[in-house]
Amino acid sequence: MTDPPVTHLQPGAQLCVSIPDQYIVEGKGIGAAYRRIAAYQLSGDVKGYLYEQARPIGKTEIDDLYNEFRKKYPGWATPEW
Repeated sequence: MTDPPVTHLQPGAQLCVSIPDQYIVEGKGIGAAYRRIAAYQLSGDVKGYLYEQARPIGKTEIDDLYNEFRKKYPGWATPEW
């Protein structure tokens, strides 16, 4: 993960990458299931982080992430598991 999220398109164009990145870096939502194990200073003001999954991601956390995706991408469909 990086802070700020690193994408190859214009800002706001890859929310499906930057939202989960932000959740994990901030330790909220799905990010609460991960533990930071290393930090790196990358180029410029970008910080990189290495995480390990500490527990399974809960259904509520996944649903919250999907709801956030639907706010940003109204036509987005939840995957069937």
